[in-house]
Amino acid sequence: MSVLAKSRHSFGRVLAISTASLLLGAVASPKALAAQTKTFVFSEFNTAMYSQDGDCPEGLNPEVEGFDLIILKELGMSPQEAQAFFNSDFRGGTNSSPKFIGMMMFRGRIDGKPVNVYENPTSVPDSHPLHTVEGRYGFGFNLDGKGAASPHSFEDPETHELGVNNNLNRAIGCTVAQRAMPPDRPSYQRYVWDNLRENMPAWLISIAGEDLGKDGDVTITFDRSLDHVMRDANGGVLPDMTLRIDPSPRSHSVFQGKIKDGVVTITQPGDFRMLGDINLYTQFSLRQTHLRLKLNPDGTAKGIIGGYQPWQEFYWMFGVGGYATESAMAIEVPALYYALKRNADAYPDPVTGQNMYISAAYSVDAIPAILVPGKDIPGKTANAAQ
Repeated sequence: MSVLAKSRHSFGRVLAISTASLLLGAVASPKALAAQTKTFVFSEFNTAMYSQDGDCPEGLNPEVEGFDLIILKELGMSPQEAQAFFNSDFRGGTNSSPKFIGMMMFRGRIDGKPVNVYENPTSVPDSHPLHTVEGRYGFGFNLDGKGAASPHSFEDPETHELGVNNNLNRAIGCTVAQRAMPPDRPSYQRYVWDNLRENMPAWLISIAGEDLGKDGDVTITFDRSLDHVMRDANGGVLPDMTLRIDPSPRSHSVFQGKIKDGVVTITQPGDFRMLGDINLYTQFSLRQTHLRLKLNPDGTAKGIIGGYQPWQEFYWMFGVGGYATESAMAIEVPALYYALKRNADAYPDPVTGQNMYISAAYSVDAIPAILVPGKDIPGKTANAAQ
């Protein structure tokens, strides 16, 4: 790096620290009006998966041809008719024939009448449930406080904490497009995130403390930006961008935490919420939020965020896309609905007793950014800015 480039980089980092410190003063406790603040923008955000051979004893879930043929047979075709129809009309995703897509979309039945199965996933029976993960390892946190006694829990492969609750991993982890072993990420969600991050307002995080090079208390602040990220020459997210903070409280969450050996954790779990995009998460939210974020020497950060997530929010990321998503993700979407509902493990509905939240963990990569206050745009709300 040239002397001029180093000078520009240093100036950007100093400005980022100074600006973020002023911003946090409006929301943080006096202890957090810190001598040091590091500010970041999310560069990657995906379900945290740790897939291994043998962790799906029932086998992997069928991909597109497999479950489409099953569906055609359930609609009354013989095996030979189903295969012939599939071969002649199936071209994959939106390139399938209108007749084929229509059959897949309106295969649900309510009072004997066809309905959109993605909008009404219970209009078909759970006749071929998704296979689920039964392996030893899974990223996440001991959310229910039971430790090793927590039923159907995992061991975190990094911290080796026992009693890790991550039933989202259990529900979707035997689907090919959702499987990954770090540093790889699930192919489908990484594809969606990569395509949306230039169009979706960026997600931000700030860490404030007396000295982030030493162990101690910190304040962790999450916000949404009014701006989108830009790509660098390699196609990644451009570091040290100046991003305006969305003043809407709907994407603002503050947690007390600590830093130890360069790792930031939340010490007082609470609610996390972030507005997203209709093609990812219209809204992403967690209860009992936990965080493990490593501050790297190169200025980046990487870690895991987890908690209990409304499982219907996760479902609609796939349900909204209809058959195009079903074929691209290679998972039967109504079966996903039932799998999430069946594996939900917290916050039961007071009337039905059905758990409405599912334990989950997500991997986060973040790079340095410069955060400045945002203002409402005349004639429109800030949180409506896209």
